[in-house]
Amino acid sequence: MLKVIARVVVALGVLIVVSPVFFLAGFAFGDSNWGYLLWIPYVAICFYLIRMLVRVADAGVDAVLGEVD
Repeated sequence: MLKVIARVVVALGVLIVVSPVFFLAGFAFGDSNWGYLLWIPYVAICFYLIRMLVRVADAGVDAVLGEVD
């Protein structure tokens, strides 16, 4: 459980630090292919973060119900 929470914190930190870079770089390149490619890591980090948050929520529900792995 602590590993999952640590991963969520790290993913949030990466998202906060990396978001402005990819956001601004995506606009800097405009409609070129590079502009669209720069959004891929940003979206991947968002999906990873959502997956980790779902795992934390699932672990929390299991803990409340008494189903500890």
